[in-house]
Amino acid sequence: MVKAEIISMSDVILSTQYQGVTLKLRWGELRDHYLLTLSNNEISYRLPREPVNSQLSFDLKGEKFWLRARVFRSMQAEMIGIYHLGLPYKLYAFNIKDYESLSVSNLLNRGNMQDILLN
Repeated sequence: MVKAEIISMSDVILSTQYQGVTLKLRWGELRDHYLLTLSNNEISYRLPREPVNSQLSFDLKGEKFWLRARVFRSMQAEMIGIYHLGLPYKLYAFNIKDYESLSVSNLLNRGNMQDILLN
């Protein structure tokens, strides 16, 4: 069994690379938004945690990406992800009460797999 951990505000909650560019996602002040930083461009994007489902698009290496947040109120969970070509590229899930990390696959098994696809 994987031990869940509580992530502090200054910690990177999601990190990945695409063609040599590092993408890092952190919580903003008061955890009311996310900050996405692209290493090569030194650009930060801000995505509010409200409304319940929000997303923003950004370009990376001439290709379209999305940062998408999805809240599962009935499960007290939130999933944040980076999407490319309409599909999940990297996902992270956590409990919205105590910010403890959750298994994305367990969350989706209890929810709807359509929730991870871009509409």
